[in-house]
Amino acid sequence: MADAYARCLGLRPVVLHVLRGLPAGGLETLALELLRRAPPAVEGVLLNLDAGERSQAAPFEALARQGRLTLIERPGRDGPRLLLQLLPLLQRLRPQSLLLYPFNRRSLWVALAARLTGVRRCCCAVQNLASPAGPGRAAVARLLRWCARLGVVLVPCSRAVAASLPLRSEEHTSELQSPCNLVCRLLLEKK
Repeated sequence: MADAYARCLGLRPVVLHVLRGLPAGGLETLALELLRRAPPAVEGVLLNLDAGERSQAAPFEALARQGRLTLIERPGRDGPRLLLQLLPLLQRLRPQSLLLYPFNRRSLWVALAARLTGVRRCCCAVQNLASPAGPGRAAVARLLRWCARLGVVLVPCSRAVAASLPLRSEEHTSELQSPCNLVCRLLLEKK
């Protein structure tokens, strides 16, 4: 009860981490590392958008049992149904920052819900090289335009990934971050 009261007063910052499932992969490992390294004063909340994929759920559940993480799982929805599902959840959680791990269309719906509920800082981890040509390149360009419109800051995992992004805008792309600094930076950055 005290944590909920502190959260409502804005005394305990909430960082919402969003994954699409919990398979054994690079994004999930990055999320786990950031959650483990978060300062004790920060409340970490993990939103799993695909409750059917849970092969790497055990380490996240261990953090939840230790009181270092709130784990929320939702069925895999997309589009306006996802938006309508997220609006009441984000109004209740009132996160200060949003960390999106999958760089895809579904993440745009999450970012829109976050913006509509007053989340000020939104970042998205970009872990893979953008397609060099063809329809994949056009899809990435559309994602980048929508990220810019929604004010989502992209955090590429390497210089190669950053260089592969088409239409890259310095205003909406962060410098490379070490995992131990990213959560702290999200809380302090003015956006």
